[in-house]
Amino acid sequence: MSLEKRAILSLPEQELKAASAISQIDSEKELPPTLIMHGDKDDSVPFMQSVRLYEALKKAGKDVTFYKVKNAGHGGPEFWTEEILNIYDAFFRRCFQME
Repeated sequence: MSLEKRAILSLPEQELKAASAISQIDSEKELPPTLIMHGDKDDSVPFMQSVRLYEALKKAGKDVTFYKVKNAGHGGPEFWTEEILNIYDAFFRRCFQME
């Protein structure tokens, strides 16, 4: 286990929970539309963290869109293909009601 992971895991549970985006989700809180894109080969952030975030937002009734970017790590050229750029474009057009 890396030094960074050990340091994070040594924090009190209360601090870990407060730092988690999922703990901030509340069906009563207003949140902007959220677009989650995660590479299925990401070795920095576990893919399941994005899945859990997506599920928590959906459960709270929030506007959330999730895409798995195939063969992508933590960023990189796979996030800038024409297909992905079209997803970004459609998301922003919908959010800002652009025609």
